[in-house]
Amino acid sequence: MLSAIGLYLLGVLEVQFARAAGFVEASDSWAPAWLEAANFSDYRLRLDPAGMAALAEELDAVIQRYRSAPPPAADAEAGVLVQLQTFPQASGEQA
Repeated sequence: MLSAIGLYLLGVLEVQFARAAGFVEASDSWAPAWLEAANFSDYRLRLDPAGMAALAEELDAVIQRYRSAPPPAADAEAGVLVQLQTFPQASGEQA
């Protein structure tokens, strides 16, 4: 049985998946530049808990720099969603 926080996190993941799937489903409506700029990636790293926390902190700092940057010209702008998850994975699990 999942804890309350576990159930909440599953709900967050479902929303994040739905957003990404919605983008893919609507890809015909996006300009090629947006499709080329979109990124779906995953990376398997070998870290300890402190390293994983440092990575998350550094990624958050990068995102904060982009949040603070002046906005682009209105005709070149769209809301951009960045979804991040960092979590440990057992050695035998597929990356």
